[in-house]
Amino acid sequence: MLRDFQKAHLQKGDWPLLLLLAFVSLQLVTLSLWANPLIFVQAETVPGRALPGQIILFSVCFLLALGLRVKRPHFKFWPLTSVLISCYLIWLMVLRADLSFSVGILVCLACLLWTNLGPRVLRPGLLSPYPTSHPLTDPKQENSSTWPAPLDKQPQEIPGSTPKWQLALGLALLGAALFIHLFFMGRLSLCRVWGLSTPSFDFGLFNQMFAYMKETGLPLTTLERDGLYSHFQVHFSPIYYLILPFYALFPKPETLQLAQLLIVCSGLIPLLFLGRRFQLPFLLQAGVGAAYLLQPGLMLGSFYDLHENCFLAPLICWLFWALFQGKFWASLGFGLLLLLVKEDAALYLISAGLFVFFSPLLSQQIYQVWPRDKKGSPQAEASVDTQTEQSPPQTGHPFAHQASSGGLAISAPLLGLMLVALGLLGFLLISSFLEQTGEGLMSYRFDVLQQYGGAGLLGILRSIFQNPAQALGIMLASPKLPYLMTIVLATGFLPFLQSARSHYLLFLPLMVMNLATDYPYQYDIFFQYNFGSHSFLVIALLLAVVGLTGPRPSQAKAPKPWTKRRLGLAFASSLLTVALLAGAWLSLHYIQTQDFYVIKYQGNPAFYQEIRQALESLPRDKVIGAESFATTFLADCPQLYDLKFNESASTGQRDLDLLVWAPRYPGNQVSADSEISPVWENYRSQGYVERPDLSANGVITVLSKPNLAPAEK
Repeated sequence: MLRDFQKAHLQKGDWPLLLLLAFVSLQLVTLSLWANPLIFVQAETVPGRALPGQIILFSVCFLLALGLRVKRPHFKFWPLTSVLISCYLIWLMVLRADLSFSVGILVCLACLLWTNLGPRVLRPGLLSPYPTSHPLTDPKQENSSTWPAPLDKQPQEIPGSTPKWQLALGLALLGAALFIHLFFMGRLSLCRVWGLSTPSFDFGLFNQMFAYMKETGLPLTTLERDGLYSHFQVHFSPIYYLILPFYALFPKPETLQLAQLLIVCSGLIPLLFLGRRFQLPFLLQAGVGAAYLLQPGLMLGSFYDLHENCFLAPLICWLFWALFQGKFWASLGFGLLLLLVKEDAALYLISAGLFVFFSPLLSQQIYQVWPRDKKGSPQAEASVDTQTEQSPPQTGHPFAHQASSGGLAISAPLLGLMLVALGLLGFLLISSFLEQTGEGLMSYRFDVLQQYGGAGLLGILRSIFQNPAQALGIMLASPKLPYLMTIVLATGFLPFLQSARSHYLLFLPLMVMNLATDYPYQYDIFFQYNFGSHSFLVIALLLAVVGLTGPRPSQAKAPKPWTKRRLGLAFASSLLTVALLAGAWLSLHYIQTQDFYVIKYQGNPAFYQEIRQALESLPRDKVIGAESFATTFLADCPQLYDLKFNESASTGQRDLDLLVWAPRYPGNQVSADSEISPVWENYRSQGYVERPDLSANGVITVLSKPNLAPAEK
């Protein structure tokens, strides 16, 4: 047995597949033997007494699968695994009888069916520019890919070879998508600012933070935690410093709103580079770029004002560009920049690392780390010539770079492990920093996965091990159905049509960040939590298009591959067209539902401009408490407190010099503001009086301490 095990040549892809097979077998057996199977689809905890038996059963199933792999190395494990997964999911769907859950399960079943039948139906010319049978689970398939050719043998695109009509149509498509994104979201974002619709959370505090950064270089704010406090003690986001030079030139709230939109749109650049890297026709490159710009999750994520998450979209696209381009240091650089976005950005880096480790598309990629000889030197040229004479040229994989003699190069799996390790290390260091200096991680948003209180991450893993049906129920809960349908339609179902099973790892950020929680904002299309996960979906969309279109045929090939490629191009183009139309319609529809902000401002712009001028004319050397929607235009005041969110101000304990209230609509009065009126009366009872000289003829309402001398403005 030991000798057979040594000869089995177990690959890295075998282990997760065997573990998955054992896990699914465990769940089917448990579901079959349990007296009350409904416990697995209800919000109940599987009794702890079942854990030892489940561990033993899992171990037995894994050892049996491992033994079969050793004895039958060419046995196809994935069809068996997918059948067992399908049986388990169908059983859960029948037990749960929930619409949202059923829709999600049907999508999963369609993906399982595609992974088994899609390659067989569409091969050899359509689906796979790389092995469709995972080379790590089928050794015979390891070197079966013949396209794309190695880098030095790839057909170079001839300048001007793109038809003019295709170039014009592609540029028009990109221009239209860019216009829709910037104009409609820009108009909505600016009207929210101009119409006093941006509250302290989450815009006034960031505007004040940038004002502090401009003056002191530190990300301080008094609005966020009721006192002078660094925002990095709440969320670790040094990436904000990239916006600071632009804010220093134009210190206005509009700068922050527009900067966020431009940052998100900049992800178009690496996507176009990726499309060119895969030798897609220019029209398809433009289609993928336009799909990125029109994704509702990426466009509408800017709705509730500025967040550091906006950097995730372009950085993720640049990271994948560096990975597919074979650039080691660029990959690490963009990985480090990801960690500077937010404490939870480690999830995206870990997901990218797992993708690199398992993807057959990168299985033979070589990353040059450190060439010892300078390029072009006689020593380097001589060493390359010697190496060429002594060893056959590298063939068979598109992304393999020949390392210079004496240089250091690593493989893609090793780089994938490095990215995973970097993500884990960054997460541990940042979480430790937040625990020691701030309020720690906001892990409570995932407590719904915790069936065993107080056990932390280990408890979540135990919960999923004992009862994954509950986690599936959380991910596919009814309130998430509109969100899931929006994703499916706006991507034209393309991300679900992967030609390598490992590429479904690109769904990991969506599952964890947006679905594995009951925190409603994380699966709301209008919030910032979509930037990272939806960028991964766009990468999956791109890979699906590449897989469906297949290789660019040479003139020497027979007409048959041309016909198959045209069919693949037509199929991919049709789905991409669906994604573009659905993405544009859904995004504009959602924006139209919020058109109230535009109507509100455009109906009376002079009224809001007068309020802004009155707020900006107030003295900045006083301690000011303001109504939440007035803080945006008071952000350059060093001591500014929100009369609703800051407890010391709302209870009257804060020694304020001025209280400021601005009407959000013509004719509003402080007495009609149910949230501010009690605070107002509380300070009146302490002797605060109205200041007509600061109220700009009644445009705003200001209270001040008794006998407070007028300050210089």
